[in-house]
Amino acid sequence: MQPGPELAPVQTCLDSEWGREHGADLRSRMRQIIRQYTDSADAVHELELALGEAFANAVEYEAYAPGKRLALELAVDRTRATLELRYPGNPFTLADGRLPASDSIHGRGIVIMKECTDHLAFKFKKGVILVQMIKYWP
Repeated sequence: MQPGPELAPVQTCLDSEWGREHGADLRSRMRQIIRQYTDSADAVHELELALGEAFANAVEYEAYAPGKRLALELAVDRTRATLELRYPGNPFTLADGRLPASDSIHGRGIVIMKECTDHLAFKFKKGVILVQMIKYWP
């Protein structure tokens, strides 16, 4: 692998009306960018998983409607990746971090995102949800 540039500017990977069918493409775009900066297959896989969960939550709970937009920005350097996913939505209360009952079909996404990243934050501003994830690598 050739080392990536010293610091990549923020790259907008997505800013459009997207639905469920675009999650794989979004993860693929992110993976192509991140692989320029790290050989860590584990870090890339964990970020893909975390982004997939964040995207699925956005589509499932808030943004899957005509005219609504999702935006993903990605900043990467030789030590970390920072992802910010923005979508329209209302504030919510985070669960306590425990997994739901084994027969539940919901409630694992944020737990998975926490486990796969080094930093996870949710911010709520004027009808917009911002999910920020940071992953460091060796």
